[in-house]
Amino acid sequence: PETPAKPRRSRKKAEAEEVRAEELRRSGERAQGLPRAQERGAAMIPLKDDSPSALKPYVTMTLIAACACVFLWQLTLDPVSSRNAVAALGAVPAVLLTDARLQADLTWIPRFASPFTSMFLHGGWLHLLGNMLFLWIFGDNVEDAMGHAKFLAFYLLCGVAAVAAQALADAHSP
Repeated sequence: PETPAKPRRSRKKAEAEEVRAEELRRSGERAQGLPRAQERGAAMIPLKDDSPSALKPYVTMTLIAACACVFLWQLTLDPVSSRNAVAALGAVPAVLLTDARLQADLTWIPRFASPFTSMFLHGGWLHLLGNMLFLWIFGDNVEDAMGHAKFLAFYLLCGVAAVAAQALADAHSP
């Protein structure tokens, strides 16, 4: 017993559905009857967005370059120096919120500066690339909407808020 074959869509009908799906994507409506992958494209990891920016994203590009340079510097360090750099420049909750202090040889910066310096440290290639990918995709639009100075202030404020959330979760974490 043979199962009946599914009727094939004509090429014209398939092309028309693709055009309609693209129109719906652009207008923000949901494409009814189309599989989700066909509705929004097959990409899993976004590499760009469709929102052009009026301003050149100087702050976004500078932040990406700074993070990349700091990471490349981290890679040049031997394991002991790398641990020392992370301890000295990273945000240590116990140092920020309690009377704990780093050893004298690890006190490279004032403790209030570590939430800012920690924003530029990354634990590996995937950490760096993931953060920079999303900064590249979304940062230019946010910078465009806010302006350069406000975006930089917003970026730094969000970084400090992230450090505060982590530190408050366990204030005695070394």
